[in-house]
Amino acid sequence: MTKRREAAGIALSGPGIAYYEDAPDGGILVHAGVEVSAPLGEDDGLRIVDLPPVESAATIVHRGSMATLLPAVQTLGRWIDANGYRSTGYPREINLECPADQDAWVTELQEPIAKR
Repeated sequence: MTKRREAAGIALSGPGIAYYEDAPDGGILVHAGVEVSAPLGEDDGLRIVDLPPVESAATIVHRGSMATLLPAVQTLGRWIDANGYRSTGYPREINLECPADQDAWVTELQEPIAKR
């Protein structure tokens, strides 16, 4: 995708984003994307998709590789429960920093929530 994006003259303008949704077959559909600075043409082999809106979210920033993410997810879940909220969907992952050393990664999790 990088070569197609570059050939189309489209520059990245934001962090990498991953979000999830239920798949029709009962699995989980994973979406990965990035913000771009220019509209895409129909022949670029890429497409623009607006993320579904989130009314309210609890967030946490994790520093380290994705292999060490579980404690941050658990901390976020405990906060949601302790403060009278419930999760309303899958969290989004915003990749704020992704250097070659995965232990230096910075990822924000955004969990959609609602009051119980």
